[in-house]
Amino acid sequence: MEQNEIYAALPGVLLPWYEKNARDLPWRHTKEPYRVWVSEIMLQQTRVEAVIGYYERFMEAFPTVQALAEADEARVLKLWEGLGYYSRARNLQKTAKLLTETQNGAFPDTAEALEKLPGIGAYTAGAVASICFEQPAAAVVVVGVDLQVLSELLDAGGENGDLHLGGAGVSGMGAVGLDHGRLFVFTDHGEIPPFFFAAHGAA
Repeated sequence: MEQNEIYAALPGVLLPWYEKNARDLPWRHTKEPYRVWVSEIMLQQTRVEAVIGYYERFMEAFPTVQALAEADEARVLKLWEGLGYYSRARNLQKTAKLLTETQNGAFPDTAEALEKLPGIGAYTAGAVASICFEQPAAAVVVVGVDLQVLSELLDAGGENGDLHLGGAGVSGMGAVGLDHGRLFVFTDHGEIPPFFFAAHGAA
């Protein structure tokens, strides 16, 4: 089977599986930038199961960007207690204050602008831009077992994180966009059809 045929077949095979088997995670029920952003920061280097309770308590305490911006730092850190890497919590509040003061709490809608905010790197910027604003934003997400699966599906010979899709390595892709567990790959040759990907909290 040719690679283009595999690309075309992937949605029909993997998306139905995802719809049936994907875990019901609270942040998957929204495209609100604030909530998606908080979940992405919490999920960094933290197990999904551990994050759920923290996320729900955090959203109850600080339901909006403005609420987080106006909160006492000690309370923010208390609700973060147990997640570790407290700089993440401080950067969340720093960004909330910045957005409240300069954008009336609104988030930028491009990965480039998001990445300029405190504590937001390329992955988080790409995830928020693609999930919330449907932008073909880059997000370096093809890692680990997902890389293995794609390699087998596409019969690709990449190694050490350099998977080749149609001749373009992951690091050289035009963009990898996320949409609640779907992966959209954009290369110089155009868009590869979307297919399931364990993102925004693995499936």
